[in-house]
Order: sequence, then structure tokens, then C-alpha cells
Amino acid sequence: MEKGTFVKLFSVLIVFSLVFMSGCTGGDPNAPPADYEASKPTLDRTQYYPSSSPQSDDNIIKYKQSHPFEISFIDVGFGDATLIRANGKAILFDAGPSAGASEVRAYLREHGVVSLDLLVLSSNDARFISGAAEVLRTVPVKEIWVNKQSYSSDARWDEMMSLASDSQIKVVEYGDKYEDGNFTLTALNPFPGTKNPSAAMDSIVLKAQYGDFCAVLFSNSEASGAAGNDAGTVFGGVDSRIISAPESVKCPVLRVSAHGSGNSASFQLLDAMGPPEMAVISVGQNPPENKYPEPTLIRRLLLREVDVYLTDKLGDIVVKSDGSSYEVETKYPYGTSYAQFINGVGYGGQLYYN
Repeated sequence: MEKGTFVKLFSVLIVFSLVFMSGCTGGDPNAPPADYEASKPTLDRTQYYPSSSPQSDDNIIKYKQSHPFEISFIDVGFGDATLIRANGKAILFDAGPSAGASEVRAYLREHGVVSLDLLVLSSNDARFISGAAEVLRTVPVKEIWVNKQSYSSDARWDEMMSLASDSQIKVVEYGDKYEDGNFTLTALNPFPGTKNPSAAMDSIVLKAQYGDFCAVLFSNSEASGAAGNDAGTVFGGVDSRIISAPESVKCPVLRVSAHGSGNSASFQLLDAMGPPEMAVISVGQNPPENKYPEPTLIRRLLLREVDVYLTDKLGDIVVKSDGSSYEVETKYPYGTSYAQFINGVGYGGQLYYN
């Protein structure tokens, strides 16, 4: 497929339907029933926006965006969902797990989002995108970005695509952009023609730029091939490809990949970014291991003097910018006890989850 080409949705649905009817459901617990094609979910958005005109909803009327550019890292538990707002446009990067769909839905409504200009689905990882079905039932979506992987045997993906009947689907690769005035969203991953050992390495990575301010947003593509005590040296991984490519990643804000896996955010990436001033990790209780974020990752960030923000401790995290400076708001305070806890995990061997 030629880069930047829009894929007609009906052709995607035909492929998905043929594979689905062949019985390839993958045994997923969230999979639709076997007679799914005969009982497709319908779009009934009145339960979320009861008014015939969503713009008359009190939430829409009352919400006022304080800065022209905002990135909201929504607390969805063990998953990722990021709302980007710029120049009146609303973009959702991943939608979290299905268990956190109500949080995403409520956040959109409370913050005046009646439609999405763009929905980015980084991969087919349930922790990142399974909540997208509820989002698609809730608000209309103009365009959807997907990566180059084929998920035609994934019934969850088939369900989401069936709900996206009014959306344009675009397969993106490195360098593809969404532009609106002084706002640019650039795909930093996946790379064209690259054969990766795992689907996660093709997960979409974004750079969100507004004026002179920018943020690098990872999903679940790790710095594969990391070595060393702090997993800080990378050979051939996603990090090294991104920092070797033409697009600058010198940005003050980083969303760390894979819930703070020890094999994410290499020293090379941090140094190429400046290092960043703050790193956001979207995480929650993740039984049975309860291992994320890993101390090696926290220590690596602290060694580069990066402020660490975690959604499970601070709640929703919002970065606001006028295109030059920026400020951060959190639901719960980033205080002394929180900073001591982070240092204890990174330097003191303290367990994150007890």
C-alpha cells in the first residue's frame, strides 16, 4: 500500500468478515459471539449525549479549554489513553482497556468532546485499544490511524472496525503527518520496509508539536535489544531507529512505553530528547506479576533528572501549553511524599506494589 493512502473501509471490512467467518477468533475473552455479523452493534449515542444536539449538553457548554494546546494522560488503570487538543481539534491516542472504557467516555464528555477528528490505534494490544469500541459507540470519529500490521484474525479489532462505518482508515508509517495550523502530529514508528521480530515493535509512536513545544508519545513499542544493568544500551531497537531518523525528538515531555517496562526509554532516547523534563507512565495494578513500572526504568529516568509522573498515583495528568512554555496539572498532588516514594523505588530497592 502506498504511504499516505486512505483505505476504503468497505474493503477492510470484507477482509475482516471473511477471516472472521472462517472461525479465527483467537479465543479472546472479549471476542464477539459467533453470529456477530448478524447482530452487529448499532450506534446509539443518545445514552451518552441525551440531547438531540450534543452541543447543548451542559458539559459541552461549561468546559473551557484554558490553553490552546493540551495533552491529557487519562488514568485508565493498566492501559494507555491520551487525549490531544489543539486548535479546536480533538485526537485520542489509544483508548485503554475495555475495563477502563467508562473512564475514557466520562473524560471525553466532561471535557466537551462531542467528536474526534482522529483516533490513533497503536496496535492490537488489549491494554491499549480494547476500550476503543466504547469510544466509537460514544462519539463520531472522522479518521483512524492504524499501523502496518494485519489484525484480520482478531475479533476485537473486527468489532471496532465495524463500528467505524463513517471513519476513514489510514495506514501510517514514519513521517506521516496530521497538520492544522501550528499543530503537527507526526508518526515516528513504524518504519517502512522494516521486518520486526514482534508486532509490538510496529506500534505507533507519535510526536505532537504545537509551536515550539512538543511531546514524544510511545505506546507499547519497547527499546528492543537493550543491554546493561540499567537496560540503557540499545542495538537495533525502536529507540535507536527513531533517534537516527531525520525528525528531531528534542522535546520536554515523554510518554514512556509499555507501562514503564525495564526495556523502555533507553539512555540514548533520553539523551536525544535533551533529556526530557518530565516522563509520564500510564500504569495500574497489573496482576499477577505487578511488576510495572520496573525499578530499572525509574532509576534510569532519575539518573537523567527527569520528573516521573504516574497515572495510578497522580490520577489524570494534563500538560498545557501556549506553544512555548508549559504547565502540568494532576488530579492528586505531586508532593514530597510522592517524590520520596519514586526515589525509594528507583534508588532504594522499594517495591512499587506491595
